Amino acid sequence: MNPIGLAAALVLLLNADSEPSSPTRYEIVRDSLSALGRWPPKLDADLLEHMRAAKDVRVFRLDPNKADFDVPPDPKHRIGPWPIVHEARRPDRHVVTELVDALSVSPYELPPMEGRPVKACGGFWPGIDVRFTRDGVPVDVLLCYRCGEMSIWRSRLGVQAGDFADPRFVEFAKRVFPNDPEIRRLGSPAEHD
Repeated sequence: MNPIGLAAALVLLLNADSEPSSPTRYEIVRDSLSALGRWPPKLDADLLEHMRAAKDVRVFRLDPNKADFDVPPDPKHRIGPWPIVHEARRPDRHVVTELVDALSVSPYELPPMEGRPVKACGGFWPGIDVRFTRDGVPVDVLLCYRCGEMSIWRSRLGVQAGDFADPRFVEFAKRVFPNDPEIRRLGSPAEHD
């Protein structure tokens, strides 16, 4: 079995078995990926470079209560099934750099979970999408401040996911949406579980 196939099989083993022996399965995955030089999981290097070199960065506020999974793709009005309800002013480059630095050290799942749905926490509360566009190709980073989940999409396809707890994510949200009452009340994502 190739290394990617081995990692995928181990991740499936970890997720499929619901017995309370999680630490043992976790250790198997950790040790196997460590042996492959792929632990701890990191943001894909191509995605990181895309974000760092993006010429256009836009930040959208999403409405979690009006998700519609049956509508055709509409990147001007929706991010996946979630409607865009507001767009922030374009953030300063240093604000974007701080977010990308936080993204680069957050924990991720390996292998990239293409098409993986966002955690079932009830939707994005509050939800933000950061769109990094380079050479006409969008990379969207969806952030759920309820569960601390991020989902990264390239050209509207899920390519990687992970969790965030770094306070820089909350600081970013408050900087780009300073007048949004839900954003102003944010603490760490764990406070909302």
